[in-house]
Amino acid sequence: MNAIDQQNLNIIISIVSTIVAALIAWSAWQRRHTPGARWFIGLVLCVAWITFWYIFEAAAGFDVDAYVTFGKLEYVGLTYIPLFWFGFSLSYSGSNRPMSKGLFWALRIIPLVTIALAWTNEFHGLIWRETVLVDRGGLPIFEPAYG
Repeated sequence: MNAIDQQNLNIIISIVSTIVAALIAWSAWQRRHTPGARWFIGLVLCVAWITFWYIFEAAAGFDVDAYVTFGKLEYVGLTYIPLFWFGFSLSYSGSNRPMSKGLFWALRIIPLVTIALAWTNEFHGLIWRETVLVDRGGLPIFEPAYG
């Protein structure tokens, strides 16, 4: 299998994954009154978001600027997965103490700061000092120097 076939297969798998995640979120929405369902919906939507933008990242080929831009869009979903997983775990475990609104908003600070750092990386280099796409048998592999 050559590199172009591998990249196309990668894109097809990502498209299918995005659709499956969206269908799971829709199915969970039908059961949104179940304990933990809303957290689970958020978690699955984060996965759908990441895989959706990864499709474009993979299709960008060796265009490092496009690759990084789509990677930054993925950060929105990536940074919120821990928050939704924590909320789902608390809720689904039968904990008698649901997460307070204050704690929820406090836990959102880290994802928001991380997203802001990713989107302003060109000014400070705290996420990536250098962004490089390496050719591995015709496939672009992102090998940054992290900040």
